[in-house]
Amino acid sequence: MKNFSSFHPTVLFLYYAVVMFVTLMTANPIVVGFSFLGSILLFSILNRFKVVVKELGFYSLLFLLIALINPLFIHNGITVLFFMNDNAITLEAIIYGIYIGVLVVTILFWCKSYSEIVSADKFLYLFGRIIPTFSLYFSMTMRFIPMFKSQFKKVNQAQKTLGFYTSDSMTDRLFGSIRVLKSTFLWALEHLIHQSESMKARGYGLKERTNFSIFTFRKKDEAMLIIIVIIFLLSLWSFPSFHYFYYPKIASLEWSITTAFQYAVISILMVIPSIIEIKENIKWKYLRSKM
Repeated sequence: MKNFSSFHPTVLFLYYAVVMFVTLMTANPIVVGFSFLGSILLFSILNRFKVVVKELGFYSLLFLLIALINPLFIHNGITVLFFMNDNAITLEAIIYGIYIGVLVVTILFWCKSYSEIVSADKFLYLFGRIIPTFSLYFSMTMRFIPMFKSQFKKVNQAQKTLGFYTSDSMTDRLFGSIRVLKSTFLWALEHLIHQSESMKARGYGLKERTNFSIFTFRKKDEAMLIIIVIIFLLSLWSFPSFHYFYYPKIASLEWSITTAFQYAVISILMVIPSIIEIKENIKWKYLRSKM
């Protein structure tokens, strides 16, 4: 079930735009932390447990890589912990590296859920008339990576079924991977050409071309749009309170009733789709139990 995806494409796109804007426009660790938890929670709901564990493992390594690289190359900060090759390793650089690592992983997980919820046809519906060429290329790009991975697995499995590259030799595996990658690239190029020609044959991008749409703006879309706009305006009002810096010294967080309310608003923004998904899943299981 992906009930959040049942909202109008305008609402979905606006939600992700607001989330990205709020996440990227402040260095506040609490805001980024809420965004991180929201992205992980939504991705976990939308995907199977094995997929979630696999992705978390990969992005944990990416996080560690980013967090470790920053203090090795950036030596700003006044709290020196130790020296490495006559370069100061500072507490501020380590904390900032952790922040950047969390931020990158957060954005990538939001992009993953975006690609599952805002499908290519929804993106084309939103921007097909305004920027048809870019919309087509962007939607094709969003679909390309998962399709490429799927095709690579199919070709690799087919090669193994035929008895190729089944030995433990490193050279044999290397040449096998190169051959599979070459075959997959040729398939991808052929697929993109056929898809582009198919879209042109259907008149895509012509001014006279009419568009059929299955999307209708309903009352729940209107309500969600109002909620997103209100939260966005409250976020803009909260940005001065969210100001935070890591250099030359790590800033201290301000706490008050006002800031607590502002952080609560941000937390609500980040978990809106997860709450909707959980509610619908519970409702669906309850209805099934009554059958």
